[in-house]
Amino acid sequence: MDTPKTLLRTLRWISRLSKTNTPKKKRMKRPSFSTNATPKISAEASQGCSSNNTAILRGAAIVTSVVIGVSSYARYWRNQRIEELECFSSSSSQASFGNRDPKEVVETLQRAGLMGLNGPSLQKELEYIQKWHRDHGYQGRVIVRELTKPLFGKPGTTLWQELEDLVAHPTWSLMRRECYYLYCERNTEGHLQQQLFCRGTTVAMDIFTCLSMWMVYDKELGCRVHWGFRNQAERILQDVQPRLHMDNGTIEVAGHSLGGAVAYIIAAKLKQRGYTNVVRVTSLASPRFLWGQPREQPDAYLRVESDADPVTLMPPFGSSFGPKLLLLEDSGKVAYIPNPSTTWVDSFFVNFRIWELFSCVNRTHRVPHYLSHIQRSLGLQSEGP
Repeated sequence: MDTPKTLLRTLRWISRLSKTNTPKKKRMKRPSFSTNATPKISAEASQGCSSNNTAILRGAAIVTSVVIGVSSYARYWRNQRIEELECFSSSSSQASFGNRDPKEVVETLQRAGLMGLNGPSLQKELEYIQKWHRDHGYQGRVIVRELTKPLFGKPGTTLWQELEDLVAHPTWSLMRRECYYLYCERNTEGHLQQQLFCRGTTVAMDIFTCLSMWMVYDKELGCRVHWGFRNQAERILQDVQPRLHMDNGTIEVAGHSLGGAVAYIIAAKLKQRGYTNVVRVTSLASPRFLWGQPREQPDAYLRVESDADPVTLMPPFGSSFGPKLLLLEDSGKVAYIPNPSTTWVDSFFVNFRIWELFSCVNRTHRVPHYLSHIQRSLGLQSEGP
């Protein structure tokens, strides 16, 4: 008997026997998703998303309709009020802005826009301003000042010291300049006329001054004042006040844009400091710089604004007051509003027409536009700056 073969057969038989007697393991069935269930779930999800989108669109449509309706009514109401204003046109024989002569106002606006036209050269700026005054019959002296102190911080603070170090660099010195020019002329009777003109937004750092719009309480004015404009006015005052005569002569202050706000603050502070000879203040396209009424307003204050200039409505929480010369862009007319209680002309919500304002802000905020509008409306001779 062949033992190896017998043993091999025996092992094979045992293996077959074990396979037949051992129960087969049941395979785990994978979860199957029927083809009918999938569309059902997708339909429910899409139906929920669709209902949410419909609700959002419906809410947006309602809000848009309300905004358009309120805006349309505000425009209609505003147009009705404009028709009630006393407007001047080229046919007006005797136009008068309170106690201000229109030709004098136009010339003041021209002189307020002379700065910032000749790049970084202070010498060229001085020569240009002097030439303009000589060509227009002015025989007095022109002083152009360039200040390079920082715009932000208070003396003694770390920020102030850091900025003083930055000012040592010529680039920073140029970017931080705060300019004004002073015109002085003595007539034959010995009367001294002093006219201060503050420059508007020209260099990059002026933008940071405008954006420093939080209101801080000022003890001299007795109300809250735009922080950036107040600081710039204080710095100019420190430089110009020693040059101003308190008793002999008169003082006039004017400015465009940022300079218009600074001009008013300077005039109000001079009056509080005993300069009772501040006789005239003119602000052109000035933003809002006060929150509340000041303790005492300068004499013969006139603000010139366009209803298509959004800068005059910023910041929305600021307050405006005083006689106003309003340029109406749609009709091309000019309205003088002597009564400060006509509050709707200063209302942000009534006058803020977003499309008209921002579509032409680069044009309507400039001095030449204001000048051409007033000269065209009153039939005055147009002169270049």
